[in-house]
Amino acid sequence: MKEITVLICDDNPAISKSLSGYFTDLDISVLNASSGEEALSLFDSNNIDLVILDLMLPGMLGNEVCEKIRSNYKIPIIILSAKSDAIDRISMLEIGADDYVTKPFSPKEVVLRAQKLLKLYSMYPELDGLKVGELSVYPESYEVFVNGEKVVLATKEFEVLRFLITHAGKVMSRERIMNEVWGVNYVGESRIVDIMITRLRKKLIPNKEEAHFAITTVFGVGYKLEEV
Repeated sequence: MKEITVLICDDNPAISKSLSGYFTDLDISVLNASSGEEALSLFDSNNIDLVILDLMLPGMLGNEVCEKIRSNYKIPIIILSAKSDAIDRISMLEIGADDYVTKPFSPKEVVLRAQKLLKLYSMYPELDGLKVGELSVYPESYEVFVNGEKVVLATKEFEVLRFLITHAGKVMSRERIMNEVWGVNYVGESRIVDIMITRLRKKLIPNKEEAHFAITTVFGVGYKLEEV
């Protein structure tokens, strides 16, 4: 089961500590930041699943942080703020926040809201995935679905599939696939591509008669992912 990581960005240590305690009791990992700049830097080395973000931060304000996160990541964002006016709530929702909680608040309520958003996001992955037939590939989260059912792939299998679906309908040579996935300096056998294709077909298309997509072999050239 994937470990969940929550980022709490608030310059009030008491708030961060209170929320962190509830999450850790649920076996959810917590990262803490006291400024927007620190929060954004944590994305470089961590896989963050949800952000709880205070609006009034030193330096970069919460609304700026929210916009930057939303422009790069499809994860739930909960805003914490002492401002309770409708216009403040609306403006934050418009720039990408998923929820808005006014201070003072119950830490347990915030955690319950976070759990609900995490469940919602897991049920409905990124909407801008790449699709061919009933196959859906989501490059940002490294997730693959066939008929709505998640399929687990090894890293290289996923990278081959991502390359093929990015160029759906076009024939990709073995050499080009190798250069893209293994790099131009790879000195192994080109047959590694054939092995990956065989694995992908087995995992993604167990029943050819019912599938509406295929990884087609173009003999002497390469492979093509297409609707059928």
